[in-house]
Amino acid sequence: VFHFVRARAWALPEMAGLAGVGAVSASSLDKEEEEAAEETSGTDTSGSDSDSSPGFAAKHRCTDAACGVLFGVAVVALAYIFSWGLSHGNMEKLSHGLDQEGRICGVSAGVRAQPFLYYCPSLWDASNLSLVVDDASPICVWQCPEGPNATDDVPTNCSTGETAPYATRKAAEWYCLPVESEFTKASVKIHRRLQSFQSELSGGLFGTRNSWPVMLTIVLVATALGYVYLCLLRAIAKGLIWLCLTLGIVALVGLGYYLWTHDVTDQLGEQAHMYSKVLAVLSWVGSLLLAFLFCCCYGDVELSTSCVRSGTEVIWKMPLLLMAPLVKAIVKSGLAVLLCWGFIHLWSSAEITGTGTMRHFHFTAEQQAYLVVYVFVGVWLLKFVTALYQFSIAYAVAKWYDTEPDEDDERGADRFGIVEGVVCGVRYHAGSLALGSALIAILELFQRLVEYAEVRARQEGSNRVCTGCLNCLLCCCKCVEGILRFVSKNAYIDMAIQSTGFCQAVRNVGHVVIDHGAAMAILNGATVVFQIVGMAAITAVCGLVAYATLNTDTFANPFSERHVANPGFATGMACVLGFIVAWAFMAVFDVATDTILICMAKDMQQHSGLAVKAPRKMKHMFERAREKVELRKQLAAKAEEKRKRRES
Repeated sequence: VFHFVRARAWALPEMAGLAGVGAVSASSLDKEEEEAAEETSGTDTSGSDSDSSPGFAAKHRCTDAACGVLFGVAVVALAYIFSWGLSHGNMEKLSHGLDQEGRICGVSAGVRAQPFLYYCPSLWDASNLSLVVDDASPICVWQCPEGPNATDDVPTNCSTGETAPYATRKAAEWYCLPVESEFTKASVKIHRRLQSFQSELSGGLFGTRNSWPVMLTIVLVATALGYVYLCLLRAIAKGLIWLCLTLGIVALVGLGYYLWTHDVTDQLGEQAHMYSKVLAVLSWVGSLLLAFLFCCCYGDVELSTSCVRSGTEVIWKMPLLLMAPLVKAIVKSGLAVLLCWGFIHLWSSAEITGTGTMRHFHFTAEQQAYLVVYVFVGVWLLKFVTALYQFSIAYAVAKWYDTEPDEDDERGADRFGIVEGVVCGVRYHAGSLALGSALIAILELFQRLVEYAEVRARQEGSNRVCTGCLNCLLCCCKCVEGILRFVSKNAYIDMAIQSTGFCQAVRNVGHVVIDHGAAMAILNGATVVFQIVGMAAITAVCGLVAYATLNTDTFANPFSERHVANPGFATGMACVLGFIVAWAFMAVFDVATDTILICMAKDMQQHSGLAVKAPRKMKHMFERAREKVELRKQLAAKAEEKRKRRES
């Protein structure tokens, strides 16, 4: 298409007589179109994919079109609700205080010019600076009073009878807080009101808007740590896993020693002292198990490190595949922030009543329906982005696997394979990806509802039978969700390889698991420890960086312009962002290794048990895994035979 448009663009000035020629020669057009046909056929793509199969992209066809149409309608509905929330909501309703008449300062009619909330004094003696505030009768003022001796003081109309204002300073942007140096008790009282439970919902979401520099820094830090971790996996995967095992043993032994020797009877009682002894013993048992793994499972560790190194080698051969986690982190984080911003606007469209910082939200039936649809489709859209990300990685790796190797078992990698995978996923498999992501979204939302019900039941002290049933249901939801995530990820890989619909891909994955499940489980499980270590380390570092930054005077001081009213919520958001970025990096590694394994299984199915196209290293590892499976079967058979002999 590019060459065709370029040829026609060159032809236009010639046809107009500007180039002195009457028309474009047919031979030049034919030459351009032949070049375009050669490039699109795959015979000369980007200089590094000349050996790839030209039919890999051509075999993809549209799958699950009905689900794709439904997903498109849902996205349009989400866009409409988003715009409706922007036009009907007002975020200032969530941050400004409410006066004694229930009016929102700076928002409601009659107090739009008075955005600050001032707590009237019930007892105020300016001579000895004795102040008692009435937190049930606040009023709206146009600026915070500076004290009774100020020349430009704010007139107050308090119903408590005390009309003389006291010295205040702005806190949390819209609240007049008594000066701490003069009225410590009154200041602490109002400050606690600002952090009360009733304002946690709005304060948690809205009170973190000043923390955006910290969130941006966290995304960059997590991205840098992700690249560092991939470099470490490629260079010292074996040393990294031994280091993790060593640190785990040392940490458990040290924890057990601390719990055993540290006396907590005086602080927590005799029962807690007994629990500390039990935990110390469990820590030592865990260290012994790790030591047993350290000494007796050397072969499995060797196999896992070889698998990890092979997966990272594939990733490093594709430069855009290395950029995929950063792009995905930016896209998904930006989309999540945008959806949260729209949700806050939609939530603020409710009718709000209350006094001071206490708020009660009243939604109409239409607003409740909008909230339900918005949350579901928003989660569905985020899961779709994840599914498309996994599919595009699988597409690029499968195309690399399909490339013919040279004499040294080296394969040319398509530099733009992941971009081609994104286009293919959106064009042909959007319906299948939407179906898989919808199942995960439904189950995840149901799980969150069960968690909320379990927490409420525990807080309200309901009967233990109900709490136990909710816990069992929650356990089942988590189990099913884990299975569904595993099946969906491998179904996306099968889609990228064979261009199948979601249901057919699930069936194909089932056959692969049945035929080669044991060997694949060893290789697949070998990468889990690296993913867990990577995600835990990156998330922990991001949380520590955010916590340390938010506790500096710039963000912790209530009188600062960048004050964050809820640093705990902001730190939690930073951990979530760090986890999302870390998961994006680990997903590249996980999907790449799984794609190679499934490609090998498909290759063996098509060639009577021989993986003809598999890289030599992966073929050797797969054979070693199969040998381990056979050895375990033989040992189990011998044990069973001995048992039968003893019984006879």
